[in-house]
Amino acid sequence: MILCLYIIYVVIYVFLGGLMRKNDNFFLKIFWLLTIELMATIPNYKKQPNFQQNNETTDIVLSKIPVFQSVERVSYHTDTTSQGNTLLYYCNGDITRLYVEGNNNYKMQLPYFAHENWHHHNDKTNYRNFTNLTPQEYVKLCAWDEISANLCAILTARYEYIYSKDKQQVIKNYQNTYMKFYFDAIKNKSIKPNANEISPKECAFIINGTKNMWMKKYWSLYVNNFIKRISYRMNNLNPTVNSVDYYISLRNQMLNIGGINFGIYLKNDITPNTKLLLTMEQMYKTNCFKQDWQDIATNIMNHEQLLSGFTQPQQEEFLKHIAIVTTLKNVLSKFDYQTLISDPKIIINNYNSIKQTFYHNKCFYDWFYHIPKDNFCLFYGDKRFFYSCVTDLYKYKDINLVDIIGKKNIFSDNFANTDFSFTQLPTVSNNTQNNEHHKSETQYIDLPNFSQPILVNPTKAQQYQIQKAIRTFEDFPQVLKECDTPAQIKYLQSQSQQR
Repeated sequence: MILCLYIIYVVIYVFLGGLMRKNDNFFLKIFWLLTIELMATIPNYKKQPNFQQNNETTDIVLSKIPVFQSVERVSYHTDTTSQGNTLLYYCNGDITRLYVEGNNNYKMQLPYFAHENWHHHNDKTNYRNFTNLTPQEYVKLCAWDEISANLCAILTARYEYIYSKDKQQVIKNYQNTYMKFYFDAIKNKSIKPNANEISPKECAFIINGTKNMWMKKYWSLYVNNFIKRISYRMNNLNPTVNSVDYYISLRNQMLNIGGINFGIYLKNDITPNTKLLLTMEQMYKTNCFKQDWQDIATNIMNHEQLLSGFTQPQQEEFLKHIAIVTTLKNVLSKFDYQTLISDPKIIINNYNSIKQTFYHNKCFYDWFYHIPKDNFCLFYGDKRFFYSCVTDLYKYKDINLVDIIGKKNIFSDNFANTDFSFTQLPTVSNNTQNNEHHKSETQYIDLPNFSQPILVNPTKAQQYQIQKAIRTFEDFPQVLKECDTPAQIKYLQSQSQQR
């Protein structure tokens, strides 16, 4: 069209130019505008690589200007000194790859970059601030953050399968990973991924399969860390807000991947069954701990391993003592040490007052009675050990509060009837003795941009860009993806000599 207008204009200018010489500047302006417009259209007709489609690979012929938003260039750093059990991690907007010399379990894999990048996306929802969420909803969102990141990784591996030159190798690569369930379905031909669309059946299979896999394999490893975060955010709680709709909106933002809200395909939501979380949820609902709530919750977290070994009645008693003694210590912090030593009645009177306040506060009882009565702790529980642990709670600034208050006063009135069962925290070794981590300069990698609607009727241009990113990583020398520095140096030297 532009070419035709251009020719017509030249004819008019040549034959009628003599009649319109006064408007020469006007005609020149039109000439240059049409020339620029014509030149701008030329790249659209430039022939792209003529990829062929066969049974082993799916290739795209590009005919329009690429939609660059379909691929995202993501920055990361490589840490060569840290030791950890993860290939990459996300923290405060930064993705870090761990490079462990001689251990190719840490080799670069594209889906796991997509996993960490989605954490960055979820961070933007601001859910970590815990505003207007109940403790249970917050922990569920922490889980959805992980599940949605796993989902992005699987969708990236799905692209690898679609565009790979060796599809069977892709299936083999992920047989020993959490993506196995998805590639087993491909092998069984129950799903058939393609570049043009992702069917509702496949959407439902992926989201429910990912959720079930993660809950079974990772929930118990993560949940205690999620719960620990609650104490850092308690000041943001607003018990008067109906947070259900807000929780669902945040969950949907996390699960809106590639333009598809995978949340609508969920069969059911996460149902946390951790007693510690349910205990703290009830603390939130009863709203009776006021300013001491954060300290009480933190104290519960610090003693969780002990609680997991007590009998049900002992757990009830221990929680009661944590609530009382935490509040008592906060009151005693207003007095200096000498005053407390010289006037023990300050300690006794405040203890009795706090104890009576809790005992006569209905919501304190509700805290116990509204927690589901299942998963009884079946440990025998040594009585002497239990009393020793309680006594340790009542130590404050070298003052043994039990001696001042009296054992009879403290170890009486076993009032609760509700059980508590706690998941034991995994043992974590602390090897961070002034270890200064070394990180590389900023590096970059191209990933499918799941913040854009690339899964919804993608154009050929969008598919081409994703294919290009997948192929670029696939063709990247394997030795440079691994963690063998001498082999990498040897490879780079050989490449230099060939040049």
